[in-house]
Amino acid sequence: MKLLEPYFLYAFLALAIPIIIHLFSFQKHKIVQFSNVAFLKQIRQKKSNITKLQKLLLLLTRLLLISAIILAFSEPYISNNEEAVEDKKIIGIYIDNSFSMNAENEKGRLIDQAKNHARNVLNAHKESDEFIFLSNELQGKHQRILDYQNCLEAIDQTSIEAQVLDFNTVINRWNTLKQNESNTNSELFIISDFQKTSFKEEFYLKDKRFTTHLIPISTYPQANIAIDTCYLESPNHILGGQEWLNFDISNISNKDLENLTVKLFINGKQKALSTISIKAHEKTTSKLSFNNHSIGTQEAYIEIKDPVIPFDNKLYFNFNVKASNKVLCIYEEHENKSLFALFQDNVFEYLSYKVGMLDLSILNEQNLIIIDGITQPTSGLINKLKLYTDNGGNLLIIPSNKIDREAYKNLALKLNIPEYSEYHSRNLKVAKLNTNHLIFKDVFEKQTKDTDLPDVKQYTV
Repeated sequence: MKLLEPYFLYAFLALAIPIIIHLFSFQKHKIVQFSNVAFLKQIRQKKSNITKLQKLLLLLTRLLLISAIILAFSEPYISNNEEAVEDKKIIGIYIDNSFSMNAENEKGRLIDQAKNHARNVLNAHKESDEFIFLSNELQGKHQRILDYQNCLEAIDQTSIEAQVLDFNTVINRWNTLKQNESNTNSELFIISDFQKTSFKEEFYLKDKRFTTHLIPISTYPQANIAIDTCYLESPNHILGGQEWLNFDISNISNKDLENLTVKLFINGKQKALSTISIKAHEKTTSKLSFNNHSIGTQEAYIEIKDPVIPFDNKLYFNFNVKASNKVLCIYEEHENKSLFALFQDNVFEYLSYKVGMLDLSILNEQNLIIIDGITQPTSGLINKLKLYTDNGGNLLIIPSNKIDREAYKNLALKLNIPEYSEYHSRNLKVAKLNTNHLIFKDVFEKQTKDTDLPDVKQYTV
């Protein structure tokens, strides 16, 4: 005898309930006053024996009834005909319904072709066979052996899902569902485009206990247009400023592409439009221009139209637009006119304060702080600068020619920077710029060998 649903056997634990009721009588006895019990002793003894027998029969009836219900739900069956068992099969059908199956070839969408193949497999077998249907979402209603009609309905209801399963997960689930039919012939049909990420090489040779049939569905000829990357040219984004968005697009197909439309959306509104052309199996770089019209975080995406594989037609990004870049210069005696002239641009909000008149609470609001010629920075200023830099702030130190060694030693220790030790006053010619340094990031578009570099008259090491 075999069971179609053996998990219901766990319900036999419920047999403990009538046994507990039998062992512990919860009936309350009522005391009745009686004048003489001499004539009742013989009647009580006889009735007590009858009651015990009745309770045992009642217990046995309850146990048999519960056992019969449990066995009925377990669906037992007996197969005396060995030839019938050998003729019976369990057919497994796995449809890969990941995003890649939404692609198209000359016959239409891959997922629709996969469902047609699954129906053909179903129709090629007898209705007396049993079926197991698997897909990427592993729905609970499919985690059992199905008949012909239920399997057909499961195939018809299959749609594209985001989840992706590797082949080992599919095989493990298949083996679990058919474990109670180990002596029955079984076959597994795998319908997929067989992406390398999910189906490793020689995956179908791992299990010899059943026959595996591979039904590949290819998008050949391969065709896809993908946005590889995008980036803004300027690291600083100011309200009203012009931006240039660079992007790379690949043409993974056998045909040249003409007049592909590229759109830029910011905060749900289209801001720029361009058309490009890409040769077959090549990549091209282009750019879009737009202006910033609002401050704060801008949610944007770049979009193309590719009907073959649509899920990679958008590339999302965001950037932060500021009203201006705040620059604070802290000096000791005289304001640096060169710095004042340098930051006289609408992209900067330049402030300068004498060190003794500085409001330390405004430091965290700045994008750049310049310490210009301060001889002895106080411990309060040093602690504020440490907190500012720990939060990602930018600090430029132009030391005085009469620095207080102990104060600057404390500054270097707090900020974890090299200590200033010696001041030199002599002319030096700058021979080369270290363009790989962070301070020169995105500064130069290109460099020439005959660049006229400045002279240095004073420096501190």
